Amino acid sequence: MLASGKEKLLGSVLTERREAPDAALVVNGELDVVEKIDFENGRIHTRRGASGRTGMILAYPGDLLISGINAAKGAVAICDVTAGRPIAATTHYSAYAIDQSQAYPRYLWWYLRSPQFAAILRSKLPNGIKTELRSSRLFPLSIHLPELGVQRSLATILDTAMAYVSRAKLLRVEVADELTQLHKAAITKVFEGLREAGHPLMTLAQLHAPERPISYGVLQRGSDVLDGISLVRIGSFGRKYVRESGLVRVSPEIERRYARTRLKGGELLIGVRGSVGRVAIAQPGLAGANVSREVAVLECCDLVASEYVRYAILDSVAQQFLSREVRGVGQVGVSLRHLRRLAIPVPPREFQEQVATQLDAWDAHVAELQESQRRTQAELNALMPAVLEKAFRGEL
Repeated sequence: MLASGKEKLLGSVLTERREAPDAALVVNGELDVVEKIDFENGRIHTRRGASGRTGMILAYPGDLLISGINAAKGAVAICDVTAGRPIAATTHYSAYAIDQSQAYPRYLWWYLRSPQFAAILRSKLPNGIKTELRSSRLFPLSIHLPELGVQRSLATILDTAMAYVSRAKLLRVEVADELTQLHKAAITKVFEGLREAGHPLMTLAQLHAPERPISYGVLQRGSDVLDGISLVRIGSFGRKYVRESGLVRVSPEIERRYARTRLKGGELLIGVRGSVGRVAIAQPGLAGANVSREVAVLECCDLVASEYVRYAILDSVAQQFLSREVRGVGQVGVSLRHLRRLAIPVPPREFQEQVATQLDAWDAHVAELQESQRRTQAELNALMPAVLEKAFRGEL
């Protein structure tokens, strides 16, 4: 499709806008100001109000707007032709009127977001894509411009492909969300049944090991110590267990003051600050490690299995209870007093283990489906660059 056409300098089809906006219109919020351009779809996000300082430009409907810093990442847009008025942007952006007798705007937009153009930037600019792209560097670059009809046809094909990919991404997000909700619903249904069956309710204060009440960990860990004691934070919580790699380390002198939360392995770790209600199990390999202030440690007594209590805390009733008890401004959390009052149904130990095994099987199935969704997302992310590369090699 690209066989016919000419190589043309971008400076021959683009004219830079140099008009500055009225500062009063910017300050008063009467003129939209560019906040960012989406890398993925070239959509312009605007805000109202700015300092009104010099160093801004006007971009008109139909103009090509390019981020000088992030052009190679896809921050290239066409200003909304239906807007009816210009927008303002800082001088980190450049705006260009397009000579539409030579270049179809959507074709030009797609080309400037293609792998081919990114390769040109890497090879022609002094520091490759790290160089801020100004008109003095953009205009000497040449691109292939086929006949206008070919440009329109190719742009239409690419627009259609993008619509399909965007729809597929939206469906993927919806499916991923449904999987998460199904997982939560499965846990909720199991514990609804346990409550309806009349199993006794017991608080976490009644379920900890007698010699070890629920406590939270190190208040101020200080600097990371290379040969210090491993410290578990909420960010280290995995799907079920704590991720043992990448843990920060605290000095033995500081850790020594928090022996009550020193781990043996097998404890439940519960988020009580920030991500309240997240739960993970400490593996035996974490024996000797400790936890941060945002994590409460629950060593279960013989009445309950840790795996079962973990699911009981993830149940919607328990999560709602914890949400209601969250306090604080900025760094919000739930107190140990309220955490200890959390009540869960406690069937016989053997039945608890059956429940945990059943929910583990369901969780593994959901995890497999979610991993498939993540792979699909990666494939979808790679699809449009691949289509663009083929398009501008003339293979579509």
